[in-house]
Amino acid sequence: MKIVIVGGGYAGLSLANLVAGDNDVILIEKNKTLGGRSRSFYADGYKFDMGPSWYLMPEVFDHYFQSLGLSRHDFYSIKRLDPAFRICIENSCYNIRADPYNNMNLFNSLEDDGYKKFDLYLEETKKIYDAVFPDFIYRDFSSFKDMLSPDILKNVSRLHLLDSMMDLSKSFFSSKSMRYITTFSSVFLGGNPFNIPAFYSMVNYSMFNDGVYYPENGFSSVVSSLYKIGRSLNVRYITSCEVSGININNNEISSIIAGNNKIEGDLFIFAGDYYNAESLLPPGFRNYSESFWKTRRLSPSAVLAYIGLKKKLAIEHHNIIIPAEWNDHFNSIDSGSKYIPENFSFYLSVRSKTDKNVAPENMDSIFMLIPASPFIIDTEFYRSRYVFAALSKLEEYLNENIIDYIDFIKYYGPSDFKSDYNSFMGTAFGLANTMLQTAYFRPLNRNRLLRNMYYTGQYTHPGIGVPMAFVSAEVIYNKLIKEKVKSTGEITM
Repeated sequence: MKIVIVGGGYAGLSLANLVAGDNDVILIEKNKTLGGRSRSFYADGYKFDMGPSWYLMPEVFDHYFQSLGLSRHDFYSIKRLDPAFRICIENSCYNIRADPYNNMNLFNSLEDDGYKKFDLYLEETKKIYDAVFPDFIYRDFSSFKDMLSPDILKNVSRLHLLDSMMDLSKSFFSSKSMRYITTFSSVFLGGNPFNIPAFYSMVNYSMFNDGVYYPENGFSSVVSSLYKIGRSLNVRYITSCEVSGININNNEISSIIAGNNKIEGDLFIFAGDYYNAESLLPPGFRNYSESFWKTRRLSPSAVLAYIGLKKKLAIEHHNIIIPAEWNDHFNSIDSGSKYIPENFSFYLSVRSKTDKNVAPENMDSIFMLIPASPFIIDTEFYRSRYVFAALSKLEEYLNENIIDYIDFIKYYGPSDFKSDYNSFMGTAFGLANTMLQTAYFRPLNRNRLLRNMYYTGQYTHPGIGVPMAFVSAEVIYNKLIKEKVKSTGEITM
């Protein structure tokens, strides 16, 4: 069987390996390099991962490699970070240690019995985690009936379905600091603490209990590992090639137009932007109408900066900066504001804190992310304005000069997400993981009318995040096994 996969991010790369073997697999990628949002680049002696930086849920990655009969350890190592991250809230900064027990004094200083409350919170998030893995996460939700599975219904009481992440946090903590520490991760799930369902606090269980990791040589090592496996399975990769058309015959895709090529196949799986894939179809063959997309809750976009610094900062690998009450910032995103408010929050990844190979000696490689509405005015002037405002705030926290030591800087914004990834409305992550955009309520992974067209990636179940992209590939692969594909090839490295 000839299988054509469109999109070379994590979902596309991991799926290609799963369906290879006896099948002829072609993966088509719009950009020059593979990896999707997890591409990397070099500039002036610095190396930058362009997107994902939090390596969470290592068991998901390991599960994927095991499903191929392989061990992740044979491809790259991971290092547990300690501190896991630093969070600065208004005028105070706190290092959150990898071992929860080592945070006892800190949490007790933030509120009475803070550590005892945190221990109870972690126990509750473990219940959610255990209820979600594996019955919920790895399940295919092709119909509403799948939501009524006995395996799911028996765990409903654990999932806090009517609560938000902030609701769950408030039920344990009274202080702003502890609530922020236990809910900031909602941003990386495509929303905010007030609209992301509480059951996504399973991410916090992984983060606080299992730890935050760094993959050897960064996320590019994960991408290169998937590529190496694919090459061993004879997956063919075509890069710098954008799909511009879909040819249909008898309710099946007969071929796609990619660059100057007409590529035929038996099965077509779109692992890029869902809306863009649908836009290539005649309206009568699309799963969803324009009105559907207009009513979706989008994830934030972002202003990103890649900064090479001619000095070392007294800062951690992961840093969350919340200068003031964060409601104004979240409201600006939800309302589709054209501007980022003055007291915005932001995130810094300083990989050179852990990896000496990403910056010249005694220098730092920095990745900055400022969440933003997809509809902000996206010009170089405003990008620079926001980034330098963040750097000025960082100078205040660290009480040292940073801006004068900038050696390299590159900006990235909503228009780049559109041009590089065909991202719907320029969002950074696609659709937010809200209650009404979870499981069956996310876009379906199969076209209703075209028998050989499927979708995978962050728009489909289980949603946003690198681990979830791997899971989405396994979900659609298991569906394909049942319906179309029998792959018996063996992997030899």
